[in-house]
Amino acid sequence: MPADGALAPRDGRPAESRGQRPPDSGTEGGAGRAETVEYAVDVARVSKAFGGVQALKDVTLRVAPGTIHALVGENGAGKSTLMNVLAGILRKDSGSVRIFGDEVTFGKPQESQRAGIAIIHQELALAQDLSVAENMFLGNLGQGGLFVNWRALNRRAGEALRQFGFDIAPTTRVGDLSVAYQQIVEITTALVLHDCRILIMDEPSAVLADPEIDVLFANLKQLRDQGVTIIYISHRLEELFRIADAITVFKDGQTVTDLDPKTCTEDDIIANMVGRRMGALFPPKPDPGATSDVVLRVDHLTRGRVLHDVSLTLHRGEILGLAGLVGSGRSELARCIFGIDRVDSGTIEIDGVARRIGRPAHAMRFGIGLVPEDRKRQGGILPMTISENLTLTNLREVSRFGLCNAAAERRVAERSKDSLRIRLGALCDPLSSLSGGNQQKVVVAKWLNAAGTVLILDEPTRGVDVGAKMELYAIVADLARQGYGILVISSEMMELIGLCHRVYVMSEGEITGELSGGDICEETIMRLSIPKRRKH
Repeated sequence: MPADGALAPRDGRPAESRGQRPPDSGTEGGAGRAETVEYAVDVARVSKAFGGVQALKDVTLRVAPGTIHALVGENGAGKSTLMNVLAGILRKDSGSVRIFGDEVTFGKPQESQRAGIAIIHQELALAQDLSVAENMFLGNLGQGGLFVNWRALNRRAGEALRQFGFDIAPTTRVGDLSVAYQQIVEITTALVLHDCRILIMDEPSAVLADPEIDVLFANLKQLRDQGVTIIYISHRLEELFRIADAITVFKDGQTVTDLDPKTCTEDDIIANMVGRRMGALFPPKPDPGATSDVVLRVDHLTRGRVLHDVSLTLHRGEILGLAGLVGSGRSELARCIFGIDRVDSGTIEIDGVARRIGRPAHAMRFGIGLVPEDRKRQGGILPMTISENLTLTNLREVSRFGLCNAAAERRVAERSKDSLRIRLGALCDPLSSLSGGNQQKVVVAKWLNAAGTVLILDEPTRGVDVGAKMELYAIVADLARQGYGILVISSEMMELIGLCHRVYVMSEGEITGELSGGDICEETIMRLSIPKRRKH
C-alpha cells in the first residue's frame, strides 16, 4: 500500500479523459468518438412517491464529470431515494435522468451498472465469511464455466487490488479486514470489475476512525483525478470542506440550493438544511450545582489489556464526556460499567454504594442504562413494533402473570412518544420504519422508562442528521436538568465541547486527562488522545 494511503495510478484511465463519453457509449453514432459532455449526471424534475408520501418532488441535480459532489440533508430529505433511483433500485415516477448526456430510465440495478454507476452503501454488502476474491466475483465465480478455477480467481482479484496499490491478499477472509479495507474491496470491485464511471458513496466515513478517513479521502481524490465522478453523501459537514468540489442541499424531498465549499461555511449548510443557524446547535449547558451528589464512581477499573486503572466520577445533573480515538477503551469501559464484560479489579459505586455488576440485569437494577453505539444491532430490535421497543426495559409495568397488557403498553409508549417528540406513523409500526434520529429517540426513551439515574450514551448521534442532532442534544440537556448523570462517549470533538461540563480523555485503555471549562478544546483533546510511545 502506498505510504500516503492514496490509490496508485489507474491504468488506461488518464486524468485528461475526464468529462468525455467513452468511444463506444452504446448510442447511435457513438463509435470511435470522444465527445465532451457538460454533466456526468443531470437530474431534471424527478419525482417519486410511496403511497401518500412524496419522497422526491421535482428534484434537480447536476454533477460535473470528474468531481466529488457532496449531497447533504436531514434524514428523510430524499438523498438516498434519489441515489436508489440512479442505482436502478427504485424507478422514478416522472422527470428525466441523463448519464453523460444520454437519457436513461433504469428498471433494475444491472441496467445502472451497465451504464457505469456503482453505489456503496453505509452498511457494506460483503459476505464476512468469504474471501476477498470470492466477494469480488460473487456473481460470477465460475467465470462462465461449470467449475471454479480458484487460482485464476485469486490471480484476477490480486491484479485488481494491486492496480490500485493495495497489498491485500485475495484469499484473506473479509471479516478479518478493518472496515476501511472492506470499503477498498467494494470500491475496487466496482471500479475494476464493473467499469464504474460514477461512484455513489452513502455515509462512507460513519464507521471509520480518523486515520482511516484520511486514507479514504486520499483514495477518493485520486479516483477523481483519474476521471471517476463521485457523489458523496455525508452528515459530517466538516469533512465536506476537505473532500467536496460542490455541495447540493436537499430538504423535504426537494433541492434547496447548490453551494461552493470554497466560499460557504458550515453555518450556511445548516441554515439551508434545517432553517436554523449553527449557533442554535447546542443548548445551554444545565447547571448541575456546585455540591451535586456523585451518582457514579469508577475506581481503578482494570480489564485485561483493554483497561488499565481507570477512575472517574459522574455527578447528578452533569453531562460528562469521554473522548479518545477508536480503540482507546471508551466503549470497553461502558461495557464493563454496564456488566457486559467482567472486570479483573476495581470498584463501581452507584449513589455512594459499591455494587458488583456481573451482568446487564445487575446494572439495570442499580439504575444504569446504556445506549450502545450500534443502535440497529444492539440498541433496538428493528422488526419489533415501536411500542414493544419502548417498553422492553419495564415489562413488569406493562404485563401481568407473564402476559403483556396491550393497554398498559400503549399508555407507556404514548407517554414516551410525547415526551421525546418521536415522529412516527403508528406505534404498531416496526422500529425499522423510523428515521435514524427517531430510532435513537426510541432507544433513549426505552431507558428512561426503566427509571434509572445513570445514562451512558455511546456515539449518540452517529448516522444522524443535523436537525435530529439538535433535538437529541436538547433531550440530553433536559435529562441532566431532571437529575440524570449522563456519560457521553463521542468521536466528534465539537459534540463533547458543546455539550459536556467535563471531559475525560482516554488513550490505550488509560485516562490521560480530565478537562473542564475553557480547557475543553480540540487541540487539548487530540493531544491527550494520541498514544504515547511506551518504554520497554
